[in-house]
Amino acid sequence: MKLEGERKLRLIMAAGAVFLLAFYFCVHLPLQELCEEKSSQAEKIHREVLAVQNFQNAHLDEQEYRKELTERLERAEKALPPHMGQGEFLGRIQKAALGTGLRLEQAMPKEQQPMEECVAMPVQLKVAGNYFQLLDFLQRLRGEERFYQLRQMKVKNLGEGGKLEVDILLVMFAENI
Repeated sequence: MKLEGERKLRLIMAAGAVFLLAFYFCVHLPLQELCEEKSSQAEKIHREVLAVQNFQNAHLDEQEYRKELTERLERAEKALPPHMGQGEFLGRIQKAALGTGLRLEQAMPKEQQPMEECVAMPVQLKVAGNYFQLLDFLQRLRGEERFYQLRQMKVKNLGEGGKLEVDILLVMFAENI
């Protein structure tokens, strides 16, 4: 009898172990994987919702956004216009030189140089004046809306009361249309 009771106990324990293993592999693991998958999907949806909210926050007022976009496009077109317009640019340079007291002795545009997405035109300038006039002139050029590049500047001291003669090579750009 004692043997039969032990056998029943072992059989019950073996059946319980088989039941637990079956429960673990057939119920627990699939539910765990499903839980991880749903958690991953929830995180992805949360990131998408945040992206949409950030976009909406950045563009709350469509009219204001369009106005800002138009202003940026206008600034970009002033910086890199579709045409060279060297006469207008040189006129602004001359006005800046006269406003500072510098003497614009030479403004000589050179041949246009095509580039990948734009056209470049070097302009050789020669100005004369003192250090502070030159500094003021360069500050005014810095405020210019049009995109240009100051490639070279040679300063010669004329020796008479701090007078300087400056050769400047500016390169102006336009769209390559």
